Amino acid sequence: MRRVSLPGIILLVTFGAFTALAWHDASVPLGSQYSTRAAVFGIEQYRHFLSPHMGTFVRCRFRPTCSAYGLSVVRKYGALRGGWKAITRVARCNPWTPMGTVDLP
Repeated sequence: MRRVSLPGIILLVTFGAFTALAWHDASVPLGSQYSTRAAVFGIEQYRHFLSPHMGTFVRCRFRPTCSAYGLSVVRKYGALRGGWKAITRVARCNPWTPMGTVDLP
């Protein structure tokens, strides 16, 4: 019997949840889709509960912050395309990115 590692399980669950959220009717406007509303809710919860406590450890290198950028692109493009843009933005955050880099949505 083959054992599945914990990172593998987390990856499968995350992929399944993202796929389920992405399932929507194309005739529904982006702002009314469940996937977009769920992504906006998650980003707003992060900004309200986690972000204020992370300020002592982490400072965003971009302007606007990654969460503000993610919120705007998800609202504009929907959960799939906007979520991808937000993920690639966070992935570009590294020590070689100068502080205060302006990257508009």
